Amino acid sequence: PRAFERCVNLTSVVIPDGVSVIGESMFSGCNSLTNAVMGGDIVRFGDGAFNGCDKLAGMEFSDKLTVIGHSAFLRCESLKSLDIPDNVLEIGASAFGLCRGVTNLTLGANLEVINGGAFSGCLRITDITIPERVTTIGDAAFSYCSGLVNVSMPGGLLSLGSSAFNGCSNLKEVHLPDSVSWIGSQTFRNCYNLSSVTIGESVGGIGLSAFLSCRSLTSIVIPESVTVIGGWAFSETSLESVVIGNGVASIGHSAFSRCGALSSIIIPESVVEIGSSAFFGCRMLESIRLPSNLNVIEGHVFSGCSRLIEVEVPDGVTSIGERSFNSCDKLKFISIPDSVMHIGDDAFGWCQELSQVSWGAGLTSIGDRAFENCRMLTSAALPEG
Repeated sequence: PRAFERCVNLTSVVIPDGVSVIGESMFSGCNSLTNAVMGGDIVRFGDGAFNGCDKLAGMEFSDKLTVIGHSAFLRCESLKSLDIPDNVLEIGASAFGLCRGVTNLTLGANLEVINGGAFSGCLRITDITIPERVTTIGDAAFSYCSGLVNVSMPGGLLSLGSSAFNGCSNLKEVHLPDSVSWIGSQTFRNCYNLSSVTIGESVGGIGLSAFLSCRSLTSIVIPESVTVIGGWAFSETSLESVVIGNGVASIGHSAFSRCGALSSIIIPESVVEIGSSAFFGCRMLESIRLPSNLNVIEGHVFSGCSRLIEVEVPDGVTSIGERSFNSCDKLKFISIPDSVMHIGDDAFGWCQELSQVSWGAGLTSIGDRAFENCRMLTSAALPEG
């Protein structure tokens, strides 16, 4: 290990046949190295083997190669093409991270695991076909591959890590196979040009900020296998229509916040929890029907939905949270069922066209400024008690 580490004047290396391992950090920091000829018997590149060799312009891998270690070629910014042999089963974490010059990537047919950050920051790769045997794509594996336009996912993919494609700003289309069980947090965050997403029928959950700021995404179908939509999952997208499957039980905080083009959404009866600010700032949303099993309307949940005209609060809701309908300028009528005991601070503040409220018999407390600046409201016959 580290035999030639930081030999800053080393420009050329020839490894003869018979050598099977390039050891840990063997040529790390050799930032003048431009040419490295590898023998035909190398089976392993150790962790950090060529880390920081930023002038290394090419690398031909032996067909016998099976292991590429952690950070083996990290920051090799002059590499142009990577052809990973078929015998490689696993690519280590950050193995080719920040290889900004790579334009062509071919992955071997028998590859099974792409570890975290393996190709993170490879800005010039435009197309990736992930081999059919790959089951795991690690955290941030392809993050900030900003030139990536097309990616083909394998049919047997099981695990898609957090931030796996975060910052792939030119990625246009994603088809997740039925084998995927979970979409990790921030997996496709900041994929600004992502306009088409197909979610497989076995996905059980969509993680925090999974599609946050996917500004070109206009529609999504969430299959019935999904039980959880995480916080900010689709926040700041251009969603116009959303189909939520009947298996969803929880919609996380801010999940659809600032979806300014969203005009309608049907929330299935399976939903028992809607997080705070879930639909905050959905300016085009005109009507919504809340599921009957909902117990609490959380704070800010519809705040700033300036075109919301109609909403039905289901029997069973016990609390309407702070600012939950604040600044719903077009809301004209609200019926509060008998089950509601508390209305939070600013809950209906600045609902300037609210003219009629049907008060439930179970109401015991109303928060500060709950109906502030409701200028069209002319009477308030509160229940006794």
